[in-house]
Amino acid sequence: MCEPRKPCITIEILKVSYLKNQAYVEYLNSECAIKQEEFKIIRNKVNSMRRKAKKEYFANQLSLNKDNTKRIWKVINDLLGKKKKAPHSSLLIQGELVNDEISITTKFAEFYSSVGQNVQAQELVNFNNDLMKDEFVNDGGIGNEIEFQPCTGDEILTVVKTIKLNSAGTDGINLKTFKSLMCYFMPCLEHIINPALQTGIFPDALKRAKVIPLHKGGSKLEIENYRPI
Repeated sequence: MCEPRKPCITIEILKVSYLKNQAYVEYLNSECAIKQEEFKIIRNKVNSMRRKAKKEYFANQLSLNKDNTKRIWKVINDLLGKKKKAPHSSLLIQGELVNDEISITTKFAEFYSSVGQNVQAQELVNFNNDLMKDEFVNDGGIGNEIEFQPCTGDEILTVVKTIKLNSAGTDGINLKTFKSLMCYFMPCLEHIINPALQTGIFPDALKRAKVIPLHKGGSKLEIENYRPI
């Protein structure tokens, strides 16, 4: 099966490459110094054309995607020849080697979602063992209730402007696009945020996140050796 043609390889380059191959075959059959020199000239021409086409192609791609960070990195990785890393194919779960993608994904989700609970539980233990706890509580340091005031559109806009990340969430909308349409999204955000503060109920759709396990070091089979990004 023929490999797909690279986008930077033009029809003209393919034609000259065909001539190069013909010249090479003629040189092998004749073992003539003149044929060898003809082959080298065409070969050098092909190499020069390929380098020039590659340079122009990637320069054009960088220019076209200058406002898209994700696409820029894809172009750079393509230029450097970096391939996309394969997904985690195996993981040790309760001492058993698991290869099923759904089971691995579920285990990562369970592991990362339990981190916050474990930290909270440990902090509660530390607080209960703190000699200053009673004094702090008696002084009114902790109340039984917390009250939120409804947020305004201006407050939401101020917070959104301070966010520097441009990556997209599960909906695929990057922050730059979101900011440019804030005047349309503002009423929707107020309608979502203020009822959530008043009722204490957070929309399930906004609890979702795209998490990528990044290997820190050590065995790739141990889930503890991955940090979420």
